[in-house]
Amino acid sequence: MRAFLFILLLAPFQSFGQLDSSYRDVWQTRIQAGINIPITSLPGSDPSASLIEYSNNSQYLQLLSATYFFNRKWGVEFNYQGISSPSLRSRHQDFSQKVTPEFSEDYFVDVSSGAQSDRFNFFSRNFERGLLGVVYKIEKNNFFIQPKLAMGVTSFYTDWGDVELKQRNTNRRKEVQFTPTKSVQDCFTIAPSVIIGYPITRRLYLHSEVMLSYFQTSFSYIKTTEDFFTEDITSETINYYNDILTLSIGAGLIFVIR
Repeated sequence: MRAFLFILLLAPFQSFGQLDSSYRDVWQTRIQAGINIPITSLPGSDPSASLIEYSNNSQYLQLLSATYFFNRKWGVEFNYQGISSPSLRSRHQDFSQKVTPEFSEDYFVDVSSGAQSDRFNFFSRNFERGLLGVVYKIEKNNFFIQPKLAMGVTSFYTDWGDVELKQRNTNRRKEVQFTPTKSVQDCFTIAPSVIIGYPITRRLYLHSEVMLSYFQTSFSYIKTTEDFFTEDITSETINYYNDILTLSIGAGLIFVIR
């Protein structure tokens, strides 16, 4: 289905490009790495924030990218970025450190969470961003500028958390659960950017990119406390409805395929 939508998007541009019969279309790919700097951030004070596999300050690696110039000036690009942050390696420890002091004076505390599982891999890393956009190329004597407007998805996991409590000197037990409304967050993203490139050879370019991306989160955590002695159950909703604005700065290489 995604491939079909991509073809539909590409078809009118392909037809437009054919109006210039003297131009030979160009394919290129970009390898890039950079940093994400938050302008607005996801809040992090509640214990549930440590269960979110997203970091406001992060680094990205773009190994998958394809740009098709169907015209001397216009093209379309798809790119995929894997994003990571050192802070995400300690999410379970951070969650445990936030919830333990609340109960440790009166209870023995046993903490578990989905954040104990390490999903990191070299390609997608901790969370990911995929974008499809339109590129306009401005060529100068010894460099080029490419403004771009892209849309896509920023995707990350929201894990569960569980706190088991046994009251000191008694058999009284409680359980506190943190449950997300859904485990995977796919957030529609808008990302304008500017790419500047300098030729090294006829087919190889050094480039840098500055991008401003925006998405909105709309999920919640349900905090449920169950007392097994009294059979009382209470719940609280922690909302994450936030506008996330991020400045991304990166650099890398462009390879012209044909």
